[in-house]
Amino acid sequence: MNLKDKRKCILAVFLLAVLLVTSGFYIAYRLHPELFIGQNDIITRGEFAAELAKELKLDTTGSEKDTPSFPDIDGHWAEKYIEALVDTGIIDPADYPDGFKPDEPITRAEIIKMMVRAKGQDEEAKNTQGHSGYDDQSDIADDNKGYVIVGKEDGIIGDTEDNKLHPNDPVTKGEADDMFDKADPKPATPTPSPTTPATDTTTPTPIPTPTDPDKEQPTPTPSPTPTPTPTPGGGSGGGSYYVPDAQVRFDLPETAHTDTEIKVMPVWKYMQSFTWTMTKTAVDGSEQPVELADAVTGSLGLEGGTIQFKEEGKYTLTATAKNARGKETVLSKTVTVYPVIDLTFDLPETTHTDKSVTLTFLLEKLYDHDIMWTAEKDREAVQTTDILDGTLGNDGGIFVFKTKGGYKLTATITDETGRIFTHTESTKVYPIVGIAFTLPAASHTDKTVEVATTLTENGGLSVVWSLTKNGEAAVLSDELEGALTDAGGNIRFKDKGVYMLTGTLTDETGRTFEASQTVTVYPVGSVGFYLPEIAHTDTSVLVKATFQNLGTAEIQWSLAKDGEAVPVADCIEGTLTDTNSTIRLKEKGEYVLKAAFADPAGRTYSYTAPIKVYPVPSITYKLPQTAHTDTAVSVIPETLELGNLKVEWLLENGFGFQDLATYINGTLDNNGGTIRFKHAGTYELIARITDETGRVFLYEDGGKIEVLPVLNISFELPASTHTDRTVDLRTRGNNNVLPVEWTLTKDGKPAELTDALEGSLNAYGGKIQFKDVGEYTLTASMTDALGRVFSYSSSTTVYPIPSVLLNFPQTWYVGEAGTVSVSGTDLDNLTADWTVIQGDGGTQPYNIYTSGTLTKTGGTITFPTKGQYTLILTMTDPTGRTFVRSQSFIVFPIPTMSISLPQTWHAGEAGTVSISGTDLENLTEGWTIKQGNGDTKPYSTYAAGTLTKEGGTITFPAKGQYELILTMTDTNGRSFTESRSLTVYPIPTMSISIPQPWYAGEAGTVSVSGTDLDNLTADWTIIQGNGEAKPYSAYATGTLTKDGGSITFPTKGQYELILTMTDPTGRTFTRSRSFTISPIPTMSISIPSLTYSGESLAVTASGTELSGVTADWYLSVDGGAFTPYTDYATGTLGMSGGTLRFNTDKTISVKLQAVVTDTNGRKFTFTSNAGTIKPIASFAFTVPSSAHIGSGFSVSLPSTSGLEGRTLNWSLIRDGSTASYTGSLSNSGGTIAISC
Repeated sequence: MNLKDKRKCILAVFLLAVLLVTSGFYIAYRLHPELFIGQNDIITRGEFAAELAKELKLDTTGSEKDTPSFPDIDGHWAEKYIEALVDTGIIDPADYPDGFKPDEPITRAEIIKMMVRAKGQDEEAKNTQGHSGYDDQSDIADDNKGYVIVGKEDGIIGDTEDNKLHPNDPVTKGEADDMFDKADPKPATPTPSPTTPATDTTTPTPIPTPTDPDKEQPTPTPSPTPTPTPTPGGGSGGGSYYVPDAQVRFDLPETAHTDTEIKVMPVWKYMQSFTWTMTKTAVDGSEQPVELADAVTGSLGLEGGTIQFKEEGKYTLTATAKNARGKETVLSKTVTVYPVIDLTFDLPETTHTDKSVTLTFLLEKLYDHDIMWTAEKDREAVQTTDILDGTLGNDGGIFVFKTKGGYKLTATITDETGRIFTHTESTKVYPIVGIAFTLPAASHTDKTVEVATTLTENGGLSVVWSLTKNGEAAVLSDELEGALTDAGGNIRFKDKGVYMLTGTLTDETGRTFEASQTVTVYPVGSVGFYLPEIAHTDTSVLVKATFQNLGTAEIQWSLAKDGEAVPVADCIEGTLTDTNSTIRLKEKGEYVLKAAFADPAGRTYSYTAPIKVYPVPSITYKLPQTAHTDTAVSVIPETLELGNLKVEWLLENGFGFQDLATYINGTLDNNGGTIRFKHAGTYELIARITDETGRVFLYEDGGKIEVLPVLNISFELPASTHTDRTVDLRTRGNNNVLPVEWTLTKDGKPAELTDALEGSLNAYGGKIQFKDVGEYTLTASMTDALGRVFSYSSSTTVYPIPSVLLNFPQTWYVGEAGTVSVSGTDLDNLTADWTVIQGDGGTQPYNIYTSGTLTKTGGTITFPTKGQYTLILTMTDPTGRTFVRSQSFIVFPIPTMSISLPQTWHAGEAGTVSISGTDLENLTEGWTIKQGNGDTKPYSTYAAGTLTKEGGTITFPAKGQYELILTMTDTNGRSFTESRSLTVYPIPTMSISIPQPWYAGEAGTVSVSGTDLDNLTADWTIIQGNGEAKPYSAYATGTLTKDGGSITFPTKGQYELILTMTDPTGRTFTRSRSFTISPIPTMSISIPSLTYSGESLAVTASGTELSGVTADWYLSVDGGAFTPYTDYATGTLGMSGGTLRFNTDKTISVKLQAVVTDTNGRKFTFTSNAGTIKPIASFAFTVPSSAHIGSGFSVSLPSTSGLEGRTLNWSLIRDGSTASYTGSLSNSGGTIAISC
């Protein structure tokens, strides 16, 4: 083969392979297109049916029907899957009256419906109504809504982003797979059941009937459909139908407001009729019915609705659902409706900082809430107090904005639900534009006037200037020289007149701000006089005056004194004229004399001249007539008009003026002074004054003084002494010149020396002792010829000798405050110092060992540590003398005790009581117990066992609340108590009662009895065979509580039912019962519908759970009573049936009955179908002895018994072979002709 042929061969092989692969893919796609769907591809009904059937593992073998369920699936690749789903009830042909259309997209609603049916909830969905919770509820077909609701409850579908289901939209394979994952369907072959009783026209399956109806044993039945439920009882009567209770659910928010739209979306199940009602909680707490239309806007129907409450209050919405039997199910939900708070207020669009804003709120509309005010200025948050003058509160307020700016004012209230109500208004605040300037009241035509404007908050606004002259508008340029700008300017009025100048500013709001000033402008001579520069108040001066151009003006003379204007007449003697004048200034001072006159414009012409007028000073003083060399002589002058002049003092002693420092101690000045004459003698004091002008003034009227010498005496007394001490006193000084007299005062009052002192005193002193406590002053005195007394006094304080007593507690305990009191006499002026000695230690400040405070009267202190102590009080009087008292004592400990008890205690069980603590030595114990609110009694009254100081073991025979009390007593007889409360829990007794025997599929009553079961919780578990314990619901249906219940075991077997009771301590108590669940046998008996007498009649019997049972067979003939079958037939019957023979000469109807007895002795009766036994017919017919070919002849057959229901077969035999004839023969004969 050449290369070209090889290539052709290879190409052919390749094309063949491609063709085979392509064909394989095509065949696979045609057979199973569902395998080629992408996750984002739309899935068709046929594809989904195939996916679902496979997911459910349905057997599709032979599922196709001769007449398909839908005409448009005949021959379709998905036909078997669709038919399998129809057979299991997942697809209902009634849903597709126009055909299944397997190649069209399946919708979301269709998938949900199939998935719900696949989960066995078709009946529930059919009986479910209401709102699905999706916003496109109206797009869901009415017959699909129940399925959507159930599907949402089961999680097949859930929340969506837009809260819409889109029920009629096609679905991708990925979305379908997601619903598969959520649904996890586990279908059984469903058998739809009618919701109302219906007559069964089909041939019933034989149903076993209890032999003895009075035993009220349940009738074994096939698995019931969800709705009808057989009623236990005997006989062959029918059953009752179970109608489920109606169900309803809906949600209401806990709170709402009167502007809140509330969606009420109810779900109803097994509901025949419904009503909506509402109540409102009254002030007294009662519920008062209200009409829905009165309370809300909107309405509520089958699918709920959207409502909005009209008024605040607490409302209860109730949905009442009735099932088909009229039984009501009621569901109520409560919502508290709060009012909507109106915070609306208005602000002007614009305002100014000088305008007030008024806001008003009605307090009752705030519902006791407080408004929180917030503000923004120029888009930044600010405090209201920073921007407003005035108040803002719950009732609004009146305020002004402080400064310009853009403002937002917000009122906010947060109510009880946390809802925030707010309202914001904006305004623009403009400033008050200020303009001010001044003009003189008058001016002249030769004078320039400066206009200086002060502008505030003008923000770039320009000043517009205007002018009036003599009340009429004038042009600025015609009347003024100079220019005016925003800042003002310098101007001169050209002509006389009355002018008003106005400056005006206008802001954005159109508000104008202006300022005006008025000036009178006048059109445009000399004055002088002579005045000396100085004078005195006692001399006159000449005023020479000269005036020019005075005209008719009046001369105004004025005078200023020391810079202040004074009336001329008050200060001058004489008259001032326009020529020469002589005057005297009455008072000193610096004067300015002024002569002036004013023209009509008010312009003044003046001249001033100063003059200083000096006063005439004077001084008077007086010296005493006598003095001593130690006497301080006060020179107190009285001066007039002295001012800053200095007084010079001179001394004369009869021998001329003397040096002051030689004869006088002290200084004298303008104010005089205090002096002491150093030497005895007679003296005269003279004053001399020279003023600023050099004028001298001399004063000699002070008088003369005689000065005598000074004597002295002194002695010493101690600053303090006591009544038990002697003072040795000695005098010194001039004690030998004049007699010495002694005097004494006690506490400021004179006292006799002999009464107050022991001992005597003379000119030289003496030894004395003070008898009593007190403040004493002792004085020694001498009197000279002038009667002056020279004395010396010394004081001393005499202190008592105090008595001090200490008082302490009889017993003292650690940590407890003890009162220490101090008593005695003469303790007032003492200071106290407290110290403590512990054991053999040294003295320490008392606060080293104690807490608390001690004063000199005692106090309260606490010792934190037990031991032997000595408390020492040291009293110190003001002299520093100390007095000490002390006392020793023992501080006893306060024991600490702690009682430890078991964590839990049960009646009849011993518990260990242990005691721990400190300082328990030398204590004696006593134990008592208090039960409940009873009296305290010895512990042995309530418990057995022994308790000592260390504790012990006791047993409480009875449950209850107890308090265990330990009382410890120390050597002082003081008791200390510690107690612990405990609960003694009972040991419950339990007994479980169960049915005997118990059968699979039959409800059995479990009852629990015992004692002390009240506060226990129950947990039921079951063990099957040798398996592990599991929750009872794993093996049985029904409900078990603490008291028992009713459960049904679906499966036979060996079980152990375990009850575990748990008390409040967590302790568990277990009881169990083992038992056998026996099966209920089933048997189906069949006999032929027709049998002939003498022929064998085959009896077939089959069933379940027949092992170990025995059967007794009975027979009923023609509807009679059942009797042993051997009364009518021969043969043998066993558990699987057998063979019988009947011999009868007439037609009879028979039924067989098997009475099956199980190992428990319970009997079950099963009945066969009816069979007919006919006798064997014998018949004779006659024919002619001869006949011709082709000629008819008669065959005669009389009426014969046994042919009823049978047809004779006639045949013609010729020479051993079948021959033919014409004509017809029946059971009564006929006419025929032989053909050949």
